[in-house]
Amino acid sequence: MMTRMMLTAVLGGYCVTGCAQQERHQVSAEQSQQNTLVEVKKENTVKKTSSMKGTIVYKSMEGGFYAFISDSGEHFTLQGLTAEYRKNGLKVAVKGIPLKDVMTFTQFGTVFKVSEITVLDDSQVKPINQVR
Repeated sequence: MMTRMMLTAVLGGYCVTGCAQQERHQVSAEQSQQNTLVEVKKENTVKKTSSMKGTIVYKSMEGGFYAFISDSGEHFTLQGLTAEYRKNGLKVAVKGIPLKDVMTFTQFGTVFKVSEITVLDDSQVKPINQVR
């Protein structure tokens, strides 16, 4: 009787261990699939360079900042705009990457990371104290 109980306990232990290992393999396979999905999503979010023309304007809200309004009327907050281009009314062509998943305190359109900028016209530049 004692041998029978021991045999039952040992066989029961093997069954539990075997089932646990199978669950581990299932979890590992599911995790592998999730990792693959994450990698695919990262590949699909490759940021593309854009170029556009427009005007740099000074906005006095949120402590003051220089924004960009494209010729098509879209609003952008420029990231990486150097001091030499911080002129209210400056007409420029910009190249860079729109960062649609980034927010700023300015909340003035899409954040646009500038990689290249070319001055097109500086005849409309005005001091910021003349901003309406």
